Amino acid sequence: YLSIMANYTNEWEKWWKNPDQVKLYQFMGKDNVPFHTVMFPCSLLGTDEEWTLLHHISTTEYLNYENMKFSKSRNIGVFGDDAKDTGIPVSVWRYYLISSRPETSDSIFTWKEFITRNNTELLANLGNFVNRVMKFVTAKYDSTIPSFSCDSESEQTLIKNINNLLTNYIEALESIKLRAGLEIAMEISRQGNGYLQESKLDNTLFANNPEKCASVIGVSINLIYLLSALFSPYMPSVTESIVRQLNAPLRNIPDTFTMDIEAGHQIGKAEYLFKRIDEKMAEEFSKKFAGESRDDKKTAKKNKKASKTANNVIATEVPKAD
Repeated sequence: YLSIMANYTNEWEKWWKNPDQVKLYQFMGKDNVPFHTVMFPCSLLGTDEEWTLLHHISTTEYLNYENMKFSKSRNIGVFGDDAKDTGIPVSVWRYYLISSRPETSDSIFTWKEFITRNNTELLANLGNFVNRVMKFVTAKYDSTIPSFSCDSESEQTLIKNINNLLTNYIEALESIKLRAGLEIAMEISRQGNGYLQESKLDNTLFANNPEKCASVIGVSINLIYLLSALFSPYMPSVTESIVRQLNAPLRNIPDTFTMDIEAGHQIGKAEYLFKRIDEKMAEEFSKKFAGESRDDKKTAKKNKKASKTANNVIATEVPKAD
């Protein structure tokens, strides 16, 4: 760890030899705990030098695959290259794995649940909230935030609820409860969807009650801006998409929910944050990553190579047309 940092920067001691100003957090599987809590700290202490020692360790139980254990030797489960080859965006993987993080007990990866969470949580909750508001601003306000007020009871109630959840979110992250933090961020997004439903945001509201409609849009746009910060530790590419759509800079996680995007601000072009995954793909993916032995895999590669060679031979033996 020290040599890697030293190769990265000559100022590595600002992190590793600065215990008064630096707190070391580590994340790992439970089987690595003895080394990182006993052997490695003892090695540092044995030098009689002042090192930054472990402050907090966050460990996980095991994540199993379907009804089996992940196994590289038997090719059971989904690994880095496999995840990339599915074509499923990295944000979906990050969301599912963190929301299923085995913090207190073993958890199970299943393709059915993976796809369901994408469709019913990411797409139907966060994706729907952001896209609905962005498209409404584009269509009804020429992509410009209208003058709005958040003084009415419904807006004040929402702001109060969001602030309570925001406090819980910050406490969860400070306590390294990553899964809980993500759940709270999704709950804040659900609050936004509920607010749109209760306010009945549609063409009728725009035509018959323009002041209320403007308030709903102004508060919702700022709630989306807040969500961009809350999801940044979990799905940074989603955050980048949101701030691009808002035409706003990246922001830090605030202590309270405030109206930082004001009237007259011009938003960008709406984008889809997530896409629906066909439920039928669950069975296909399950079969694809069910595993095979190393010998079977070598044989498959050998046959593929032989087939390719044969095709090349055949291709070279085809006579040219007169």
